[in-house]
Amino acid sequence: MKAFIRSLGMLMVLSGLAFLCISCVDYENGDAPLPEMTPAQQAERALLQTMAIEPGALVSFVGPVEHRTILESAVSDSPDISIMVPWDEGPHCVYMFFVNDHPDQRYEHDVRYAWLNMNNRHFEQVGAHWWPRLSEWPIPSYTDFELIRADFVSGVTFYYGRGGGNGFPPTYLPAVEP
Repeated sequence: MKAFIRSLGMLMVLSGLAFLCISCVDYENGDAPLPEMTPAQQAERALLQTMAIEPGALVSFVGPVEHRTILESAVSDSPDISIMVPWDEGPHCVYMFFVNDHPDQRYEHDVRYAWLNMNNRHFEQVGAHWWPRLSEWPIPSYTDFELIRADFVSGVTFYYGRGGGNGFPPTYLPAVEP
């Protein structure tokens, strides 16, 4: 019985040490290879490398989307602001982003719509005043934005989902850094 308890105690100590070693790995500084990332997580990091986004921002995004997909203002009395994924030739893997740099200020500031082609890093952004509505091509979507996953990267909250034809919700639960 003593041998069993001693073995169990040793197993618990070794498990705790293994957990501490794994949790102390600094992936950002190259101490270890990054764990396998999903395409959506790759898009998050690519956007941060392409666009200046300050910590505290909230980014909602969908993708990959088809050519000619449009993000347009969801508020009908706002100026006609939109951004469209252009028709281009070659490989195509485009994500569309709604960037709210100050989610706590209730649209008393500008927001941004953007798209990013993951294959060639072509990118475009436009300033806007309200949350967007997604118009997918060739058939418009009239579905709500459906959250698939949330990530917190470099102080920026990312919400990845699908849909959004009825408009992206203006806010979600506040982000909590892991």
